[in-house]
Amino acid sequence: MQLPADYILLKDALELMRKRDEHGFPVPFIIRYVKLDRKRKTGGQIVETKATMPSKRINSKMYRNAIRHISIAGKGRVTPVHIYLITKINNKWVI
Repeated sequence: MQLPADYILLKDALELMRKRDEHGFPVPFIIRYVKLDRKRKTGGQIVETKATMPSKRINSKMYRNAIRHISIAGKGRVTPVHIYLITKINNKWVI
């Protein structure tokens, strides 16, 4: 399937998030996603930020819940992101 230049598949977006440079450091990306917290019944805010994916491995609970942790650039904190709520990565729409 051929996609227009401004779209990217979710599996390719996840691969782009895991990308490392030649020295093994994570490559930064710009991500836009929708916040959601089912326990507190809050969410709906759209967040766009520059981030990297931390080097720790994805455990089975994260995989089962479709969650990935991202490290927000400049803040030094790790935030969980639901992969199905990612709307854009590096200015490409995720489908």
